[in-house]
Amino acid sequence: PVLCAFLRSRNTTLRRLDLGWNTLKGKGCSDILQALSGDCTLTNLKLSWNGLGDEGAALISEVLSGADLSSELDLELLGNGITDSGFLEILGALSKDDEGSKPKILRLGENYIFEERFEMTTEGHCMDRKSGEVYKIGAPVEIQSDRLKLGYSNLK
Repeated sequence: PVLCAFLRSRNTTLRRLDLGWNTLKGKGCSDILQALSGDCTLTNLKLSWNGLGDEGAALISEVLSGADLSSELDLELLGNGITDSGFLEILGALSKDDEGSKPKILRLGENYIFEERFEMTTEGHCMDRKSGEVYKIGAPVEIQSDRLKLGYSNLK
């Protein structure tokens, strides 16, 4: 609550915030993103290793679908136990046509996302190979592993 109040105060000097390894869970992370909605100058937000899981990914998806985040925001959600199901929630939120800004890049490495199931395209879309659905996300999403990195670096 105190951190969210501070973030809502529209601090114009805060550019990077690392809240990794704080056991914030889904509610805490979504509250922080909601507090940043609007006139945000943050360019890097690390919410990694906070135990989000798919339930937390769904909460974050709700915020992403309606929030007006900085278009320069690099959002890092590494190692949060997010599976394909949670990733699809996030993709759905990012692909909605709404007035709000979306993150510049979303980093989802070290989660339980089956990387071979998804493919980024040159148009900034992500295709779910299992269902054939294409998500028009407009920003790169990185899923890092030894074999594959989805993002602008390996567009097909």
